Amino acid sequence: MTLQEFLTQFGESLAQRVTQTCEILHDPVRDAGKLPDMDNRLATLRRPCYPAQAEAIKALARAFFHEGERAAYLCGEMGVGKCQMALGLLALAPRPLRTLVMCPPHLVSKWQREAEAVLPAVRVIPLSGPESLGVLCRLADARKSGRPPIPATPELWVIGRERAKLHHTWRPAVVTRLQARRETSPGGRASQPGRLVTWRDPACTRCGRPLVDKDGMPLPLDVLGKKHVFCPHCGEPAFTADRQGPRRYAPAEFIKRHLKGAFDLFIADEVHELKGESTGQGNAFGALAAACTRTLALTGTLLGGYADNLFFLLWRSHPTEMAAEGLDYRRVQQWMERYGILERITRISPGDDGWDARTVRGKTRRTTIRRKPGISPLILGKHLLPTTVFLRLADVAEALPPYEERVISLSMSPDLAEAYDALANSLLHHVREALANGSKHLLSSYLQSLLCYPDEAAFRSETVHDPRTKQILGHAPQVPGPLPKEQELLDLCAREVREEGRRVLVYVTFTETRDITPRLQELLSGEGFRVAVLKGSVEPARREAWIQERVQEGIEVLLVNPELVKTGLDLYDFPTFLFYETGYSIYSLRQAARRAWRIGQRKPCRVIFLVYEDTMQSKALTLIATKLEASLAVEGELSADGLSILADSSDSLVIELARALVNQVGATESAEAVWARLRKRDIEQVLTLTAASSAPPVTTISESVERIGEKLLIVDLIEHPAPRRKRVSRLEVKEAELQQLLEERPHLAQLALF
Repeated sequence: MTLQEFLTQFGESLAQRVTQTCEILHDPVRDAGKLPDMDNRLATLRRPCYPAQAEAIKALARAFFHEGERAAYLCGEMGVGKCQMALGLLALAPRPLRTLVMCPPHLVSKWQREAEAVLPAVRVIPLSGPESLGVLCRLADARKSGRPPIPATPELWVIGRERAKLHHTWRPAVVTRLQARRETSPGGRASQPGRLVTWRDPACTRCGRPLVDKDGMPLPLDVLGKKHVFCPHCGEPAFTADRQGPRRYAPAEFIKRHLKGAFDLFIADEVHELKGESTGQGNAFGALAAACTRTLALTGTLLGGYADNLFFLLWRSHPTEMAAEGLDYRRVQQWMERYGILERITRISPGDDGWDARTVRGKTRRTTIRRKPGISPLILGKHLLPTTVFLRLADVAEALPPYEERVISLSMSPDLAEAYDALANSLLHHVREALANGSKHLLSSYLQSLLCYPDEAAFRSETVHDPRTKQILGHAPQVPGPLPKEQELLDLCAREVREEGRRVLVYVTFTETRDITPRLQELLSGEGFRVAVLKGSVEPARREAWIQERVQEGIEVLLVNPELVKTGLDLYDFPTFLFYETGYSIYSLRQAARRAWRIGQRKPCRVIFLVYEDTMQSKALTLIATKLEASLAVEGELSADGLSILADSSDSLVIELARALVNQVGATESAEAVWARLRKRDIEQVLTLTAASSAPPVTTISESVERIGEKLLIVDLIEHPAPRRKRVSRLEVKEAELQQLLEERPHLAQLALF
């Protein structure tokens, strides 16, 4: 029995059991009409909320202001309006709140604009300049003087996470203590005094005793200059601020020390980027979460594939709950053993004489433990469901235009295919030899070459060297262009720009040593398209304005690395996205793909992936889609495939790609099939959420459906939620799937072919 069959058969009884076992804080159906005060306050917002957004805000408000929760997560798919919901929460507070927002640096101005566009009355204090610490100092002085700290209107203090973490530099702060001993020369008499040898060891500035490590050995100055050391005797720090460096103080550290409790709410935007154990941004998140009364963490991609992606986030937002479970902040392996997947590898070496070392004492044994992708579904119930509000774009489908996401697989030209196969076979031989000798040092070179060569062959040959011996491992010649993918790019831009008047954004992942943007810019410009390239040299805070300036100049195609625009930017002017290259990061792909399909978009959106079939590109895209199902499962969208991958002990994407080539194992499904399955699930979810159970049955449907075959249809779902009212939702579906949906959901109002 599949998971889908199990849920279909037992879903109702399971839901009743969950309702009886778990205390549901906010149920939109149960609590409809019971919170008139919240509804009235939300109605005062300058920008109205959609129903799903309003229910999410109510749930957070009840958790924070009624139940006294200290922290919560809002995991909303890119484009659902997380900023709108976070600001709407301020309208439901029992009194005006002083709120601190930490966001990526290029979003500081956006938060300011959004606050003024959503809240009827708000005071925004940007902490983006060198005077930000002075503003915080004045707030600290006001609190010390006893002046009323409660603001008259909601206050929003916005700081970029880079500025929040930046602290002054430091240097060792020690004194030196004279040490001496006598050395007796070899063969000398014991009665003769040896040579007196003196030296100086670093010592504590407070007690004067030597600074030693845990084994009692003196610490040299070069070690003291690399890490913070405290005196083992009196606890005095052996470091101090360096007056020669930048004169600054980290705002996060200042708030933790001098403004604890001054902020009623802390909003951490794009919190998945703060998951590091000892990064400056992660530590800033922990410091601010501890200093503020409540914490709301916003993210569109909660999981990146590994269980420890959540470990430090949960420790910084919910330390009491983590400690109550017996977890230790310094023992991430304990968390991985409970909720993640670890691989233990024990290597036993035989003796020199050929005997089996496993049968005798003194055997040589070496054990290594490494983490692997995957996460236990138990983490959903124990740590995420009690603290997280999940929201999908399908929940706000009425606010969104049609969306199309598809993969175009192209056949390589005969010359390119011959050169690619020769390069792959040559690399295969050398990589297998290296792996047989226990070395993985060739994997990176081999993967990069096979991923990039088909896109570079028109203007560059490919020669792969062994990074250690500099031996040539493989060579592929330059192939005359334009290549099939380049021609498809030109044809697609011609259709989108010239026939439909739509701007196109082209994502190019490799933009450093393997940069192909000059080649694409030359091809597109040669066909008469107005092209611009966004480089990393444009400061993050300037990127949104830079793009708007290019749009006003009339550009038609924008080339950009997805890492530069993956968070925060609303790219409404580019309704067509083309992934010319795809990297390894699920975070980046999910974030970048939804920069245009967001609330406020009026044009239909299209996301297209270009790959060469039967190459490493198609394998990479298939694996990314497979991992995507796992990450969606953690965010509440369960499927049989997603949960199986979630608990699977598969390797990382790079290792799986390496195995696919070395073992000559192809993917069980094509990239088109996996992405089509994801898209089908989105369509079914939209149908489920928008269907009215009391609507009349389907009465008519166009006879043209029978003649369309397997082409993608655009249909209108027409509902009658109330007398004399009609709601229309536009969906994409295949003919065979449409018939199945009609049979499974006879309560839909009407489906009409568009």
